[in-house]
Amino acid sequence: ILSGLVGSEMCIRDSATAAHLDGLAVRGTDMTGLAQKGGSVVSDLRISRTIGQHTGTVPRGSADLLIALDGVTGAEDPSTSVLNAARTIAVLSDSTTPTGQMCTDVTASRPDGVQIAGALGHAARRAIITDAIRVSTKLFGESTFQIMLLVGAAVQAGALPVTPESIEQALRINGKKAEMNIQAFRRGRQLVSRPEALIELLSKEPDLSLIHISEPTRPERI
Repeated sequence: ILSGLVGSEMCIRDSATAAHLDGLAVRGTDMTGLAQKGGSVVSDLRISRTIGQHTGTVPRGSADLLIALDGVTGAEDPSTSVLNAARTIAVLSDSTTPTGQMCTDVTASRPDGVQIAGALGHAARRAIITDAIRVSTKLFGESTFQIMLLVGAAVQAGALPVTPESIEQALRINGKKAEMNIQAFRRGRQLVSRPEALIELLSKEPDLSLIHISEPTRPERI
């Protein structure tokens, strides 16, 4: 399951392409464009060795992976209903993002991204949490690469069953800002494999609030 912002459905496309390159079967549902129409984006992707008889929608309590770019969307039922405390790995951004209400009401409060991501993380078997907007902006000068950062973390954590080589090939096939997205994907893998090196890269004075890792059943803040 991926929940997030408009444009985040591209990571579903790239992950599906990578799965095909690895010889796997793919089914899914894609909510492309709904964020532009006032709604959130929640997309399902099911990867298996054979097609089987299942639909493209992930059943309740059956997700192996949840990637949530936006805490508000991640906290909605389509995302929370698929979580399984014995099964799901959650790769989450705790960036604090504005809501639609804030566009029309200057008194509306901004949701606490850290609190929302922490609650989601405790409902999963394992959680990897980072301020994806901040990390992407520090590394690449813009926030749009936050998506591939989280995909890289998911692949490195073994939660997305495709090879890194196929993800990179898929990014080249699909074309848009391919090399930058590949670098973001690699930094996402580093987020899990060598977080201390990424912290050092991000700042001469390491910012420990960007990265946190823990054992399964405890959220990992990165």
